[in-house]
Amino acid sequence: MIDYKDKKTIYSIIIIGLVLLFSVPVFIRIRMIAAQNTNRQLQSEMLVDISEDWKDERGNPVDLSRLYKLEDVNNDEKVSIYYDLPDILANEQRINFLSSNIFFRAHINGVNVYGNHTPVVTLLGKSYGVAYNSILIQKRYQGARVYIDIEKIYDDSGSISNMYYGGNAAYIYYFLNKYMFSFILSILIIVVGVLFLIFSKAISQEKMLQLSLRAFAVVSVLFGIWATGRTCVPILLQNDPNIWKLFDYPILILCPFPSVLFVNGLLDKPNKRYISSIFYITLTEILALAFMRLVFDYDFHKCRYIIHVVMLYAIGQIIYMFIKDGITKDKIMLISGFVIVLLCVLGDFVRYYLFKSPSADHAMFTRIGYFILEMILFYKYIVMIIQSMRTFGETEMYKKMAYIDALTGIGNRAAFLEEEKKLQKRLDAEDDLKIAAFSIDINYLKQVNDTYGHVTGDNYIKTCAEIVNITFSSYGSVFRVGGDEFSVFIPGVSLQSIVDECIREFEEAIKAENDKKRLPVDVSIAYGYYICDNTEDNAIENAEVIADKHMYDMKKDMKLAF
Repeated sequence: MIDYKDKKTIYSIIIIGLVLLFSVPVFIRIRMIAAQNTNRQLQSEMLVDISEDWKDERGNPVDLSRLYKLEDVNNDEKVSIYYDLPDILANEQRINFLSSNIFFRAHINGVNVYGNHTPVVTLLGKSYGVAYNSILIQKRYQGARVYIDIEKIYDDSGSISNMYYGGNAAYIYYFLNKYMFSFILSILIIVVGVLFLIFSKAISQEKMLQLSLRAFAVVSVLFGIWATGRTCVPILLQNDPNIWKLFDYPILILCPFPSVLFVNGLLDKPNKRYISSIFYITLTEILALAFMRLVFDYDFHKCRYIIHVVMLYAIGQIIYMFIKDGITKDKIMLISGFVIVLLCVLGDFVRYYLFKSPSADHAMFTRIGYFILEMILFYKYIVMIIQSMRTFGETEMYKKMAYIDALTGIGNRAAFLEEEKKLQKRLDAEDDLKIAAFSIDINYLKQVNDTYGHVTGDNYIKTCAEIVNITFSSYGSVFRVGGDEFSVFIPGVSLQSIVDECIREFEEAIKAENDKKRLPVDVSIAYGYYICDNTEDNAIENAEVIADKHMYDMKKDMKLAF
């Protein structure tokens, strides 16, 4: 059951979600136009791809995506590659590229013109990950040979990609347009994750579903941040690879647990063992990584197989959870979404181990598959919300008929009994809580009916009910429990001062009504109260009995003139 105290929030979620759905074709069109503009920009700025023009120390062509495989000819723990600059340089240009897991220095005519120096080794690893580099080539260097001395960080990784000769601005423009669609899709994944967090707050009565959606929101935001970094767009714009390195392997370590937590909440038969299993696996993974780092000096890159195995284990556990729970017609679309994500993850795993280039977007397939899953879930919950809104309206109507007094519009005896049970439970659970029970009775209702008729008698009841409701409703709950009888519950800690204030306002309201002379008789109401706590057995029922006695004592003492 969904709590819709703030329906505007729910409507806003639906509208934003639909906008996101229809935004995808627009972004695809923007990407196509941007690609056309990029080609024209490359031609106008003379941005030239020189990734195939580099040679090693023996003069052989170099595969820049496999620099870790280059032979160390001089046995000095570094290798060199070179490129011959054009004979004519119209003006100052740059060699722009991305580097990954290598340290290097660039030389022209024996002069060091650029260097990627070794950073401070951190707990996360020895490497900076991926960095953007731009080597300034002055006009006087035309026809010269550029040497890059490379020091490998790892034996199985190290590369250069997207190497272009030309203007710096043209290169950035080219790169942004090339990866803008993936970048925007990653941002959308984060936005949808935030929307699911709002969903989780809207579905306040279904605790398991609420927890599940919150877990999915966490996974979406984490994965979206990771996928954003994999586009290298933030690195190009910010040019600080160490910041984005914080979101790389740590996010992959964190994601499996909330992923399983999310799926567990969707099952017909959730099982805490699933949560315990992935929790202890993740904890073991973290301890193993810490051990490998501290004892063997292995960083996240060297331990990535452990991280990837745990990710695959989580995927396998999710598949097992769905099969164990039973594949029903209602789950077909949802399971299809997870199958798509699974295939996309496996596809990116293959690409990761086959392509070592930093520009190889290792989240390319998973990003698309995950967004499809988000849209499936968004559609599922939009339908659920619309259906629940319809049911909610009908439920509210029946609830009003069942719990609201038709004549006065305040709670009836059924509502009174329901509130009595709730307050007794609160009283039993909260040591400091006290309850003030009021018994209120209208004087001379029978005489008013006999003298002036039942229409006037009903107006008399409604006027008295209005006085009671205005006085007590801001402090507690008001009910009409009989023809001329009302009850009030006021919960709190320090109640005596509140009760005294209520009585003062109540008596002033009666006097003010009588001064208006709207009825042929003056309003006369007797009342009594008692404050109870949880030290008494059946405390609230006892309070009602005592309050009723005090009310009748007051009734006997009151004398009214007609």
